[in-house]
Amino acid sequence: MRQALNIHTGFLVLAICAIVTTGGCAIYHKTADDTTNPVMKDKLGRLRKGETTRKDVVAALGEPTRVEKLGENRERLVYEYEWQEETKYDILFVFSWEDEEDKTSTLNFEFKDGVLVRHWKEVTTSQVEEVKLD
Repeated sequence: MRQALNIHTGFLVLAICAIVTTGGCAIYHKTADDTTNPVMKDKLGRLRKGETTRKDVVAALGEPTRVEKLGENRERLVYEYEWQEETKYDILFVFSWEDEEDKTSTLNFEFKDGVLVRHWKEVTTSQVEEVKLD
């Protein structure tokens, strides 16, 4: 009987410790990068160097953000997508930390004579952090 009481008390103490140490802890994370959604990944996965034409890319992705002339019969289509990644931490109802990053994903498609010769993605960020004590 005494051993059962000790085990029951031990579980109760463990449960209280878990509640006290994790109470108020929360992590939120939001991401909205249009270039990583399944539809966009499928469209990008179909593009082939040496086969895909400029017309194919515009049909799949729409009009580019800008077009850069690179020389005779060469050009680059640039698509920019702005999005925000936000993370929030709250610890023990006392300390909170927010981290926001404004990001831009840039998809680049380079063509020679209207045929895709290379493509790549660049991501740029600007980070803002806010730490506060409640």
